[in-house]
Amino acid sequence: MQNACTCARACLSVHYYQVRGLTRTKHFTMATTSGSRDIAWLRGLTGVASLAAWTYSCGCLAYCVYLLLRIELAILPSIGIIDVQAGMVIIICTSALTMITGMAGTCGAITLKKEPLLLHCCLTTFECLGYLSAGTFALHNRVTVGSRLEISLNELLNNFVASTGSDEDALKLYSLQTVLRCCGKNGGQDFQAMEKPHVCVRGTVAHHGCLRAALNLLASEIFHQSCVGFAGAFLLLFSLFSAASLMSYLRNCQQNEE
Repeated sequence: MQNACTCARACLSVHYYQVRGLTRTKHFTMATTSGSRDIAWLRGLTGVASLAAWTYSCGCLAYCVYLLLRIELAILPSIGIIDVQAGMVIIICTSALTMITGMAGTCGAITLKKEPLLLHCCLTTFECLGYLSAGTFALHNRVTVGSRLEISLNELLNNFVASTGSDEDALKLYSLQTVLRCCGKNGGQDFQAMEKPHVCVRGTVAHHGCLRAALNLLASEIFHQSCVGFAGAFLLLFSLFSAASLMSYLRNCQQNEE
């Protein structure tokens, strides 16, 4: 009788530990499955965000090349207006760096290595600041460019009308009027004080002033630069968040294994 009770207890004990082991195995399997889903989701998000940042930086470089090829914008630095070119330099430098970090983030998402993810997070912080600087700088220039452009045109036009300007000033004015297809600052009436009327007075552009033409061109391009800067900063912030989340998840997994 005593042996039968002992056997029954042993059987119950074995059954208890088997059930407990199965429960632990089930919980471990569920945790592993949930962890696999989380890391797959983070890998995909980080890879897509990094690839999008790389593609965006390539587009920004193409945009800057387009601006460099526009002769209308190339003529404006001759009268001291370098707003578009200054913003373009910031975007070029930031985009070149983003191409590197975008590939680093993509490689980190594929290989699950912390080193490229850490490089991506560190450099992306500076890239966000670069794009934000470009956007803020463009908005500031959009407010002040009108007054500075008017001052430059007044000085150039007054020297030309009074015949006190150099040949370089005359060449600047001629080039500006030819490229922008305009006449004077506000139109042909700006040359009425001259004994010999300027050649643009007799043309079809006599009623188109260079101030309005240049200001419309600058306002449009500066607005585009501000959009490029703020959109790039938002995209990089999203990429930074996804890469940092993946790196934190990998670190937690490594600590749990230890």
